[in-house]
Amino acid sequence: MQNGNCLSCNPGFYGNKCELVCPTNCRDHVCKMQTGMCFSCRPGYFGFACDILCPSHCRDNACDMQIGTCSSCNLGFFGNKCNYTCPVNCEENKCDMQLGTCTSCKPGYYESKCGRPCPTNCVSDACDMQIGTCSSCKPGFYGFKCNISCLKNCETCHMQEGTCQSCKPGYYGKKCEISCPVHCQDGLCNMLNGTCHRCMFQYYGNNCEFPCPQNCIDTICDRQMGTCSACKNGFYGSKCNSSCPLYCTEHRCHMQNGTCFSCNPGFFGNKCELKCPMDCVDKSCDMQKGTCFSCKSGFYGSKCELSCLPSCETCQMQNGICLSCKLPFYVGKCDIPCPTNCLRCDLLTGNCLSCQIGLYGNKCDYLCPQNCEENICYIQSGFCKSCDPGWRGSTCDTSMLFQSNAFVFDVIRIF
Repeated sequence: MQNGNCLSCNPGFYGNKCELVCPTNCRDHVCKMQTGMCFSCRPGYFGFACDILCPSHCRDNACDMQIGTCSSCNLGFFGNKCNYTCPVNCEENKCDMQLGTCTSCKPGYYESKCGRPCPTNCVSDACDMQIGTCSSCKPGFYGFKCNISCLKNCETCHMQEGTCQSCKPGYYGKKCEISCPVHCQDGLCNMLNGTCHRCMFQYYGNNCEFPCPQNCIDTICDRQMGTCSACKNGFYGSKCNSSCPLYCTEHRCHMQNGTCFSCNPGFFGNKCELKCPMDCVDKSCDMQKGTCFSCKSGFYGSKCELSCLPSCETCQMQNGICLSCKLPFYVGKCDIPCPTNCLRCDLLTGNCLSCQIGLYGNKCDYLCPQNCEENICYIQSGFCKSCDPGWRGSTCDTSMLFQSNAFVFDVIRIF
């Protein structure tokens, strides 16, 4: 203390004797000892005594202590005191603090304050912020501001020159002035030479100008070559233009070479062009070799071309050995005749299986008993099957009349 005056004050006080309180909004409550002026202000205030509020839109409530100007503004405001609103079309509501010009524009607007709409035909409404030129054009337009229509059949055209870059479906040429071939699928063809991208159903060729062969299944063929993937029944060849051989089963044959899958009865060969041997049963034979599966009676051999022995009824297909004989033969080659009175005899033993009427025995060499009805008896035993009237017994040798007379005589004698 000097002359009763303080040399310095505690925080929050000023004056010669530190008897005065510093202004409320001095930062840290510190002020100049002689004048009471704040060294700096609490956030949100300015002035020598920090008794004036900073402008409301200063960022972080920070402003110049002497004149109250903002160091930066809250989003959406500009000016020294951030008391002006940024233009409505500034992207993210950002603008220059001093001039109020947008740093960038929302899509669809341009100029410094984004006050003008981009040209209508800019792609995605995007244009140059300064001069409004489009970065690219919507289909059908060209020019810096996409305000010029492309040629009639252009799908897209060069943005600066207007020359066609792609054509609408159905057209080709530099100016898309030529119609695509009529059978291009969806009307699409190469812009330069008019060749179809793909063909409509049932056509082929670069310009899809050829109809697919009519005998392709579903009339579908290769785009370039016109070859069929499969043929209708009755046809073969790469374009199914050859008829299958006449005697193929169901008229079906291999697509590549026309050989039959199988033959109709009576024919054989790769194309069923040969007839089966005439003495095959049902005229059926092996497709490749023409050999019979079985022979008609009286024939044998792989193609039934050999005759069985005259006395054979049937013979083995492989070697001609007799399986059954014609009457009246039996045994082996059917070269031994059955006994004279046989109607049929066993192939192996020669024993008779049936005899002429009135005979019986293995060789049919015995006479049936005379009283057998119709002279018929069993071949093994000689017993009659039935007797003539008046006779009975297994051999019909007992007279029923004699037996009856004997009975009468016995009765008379008793009486």
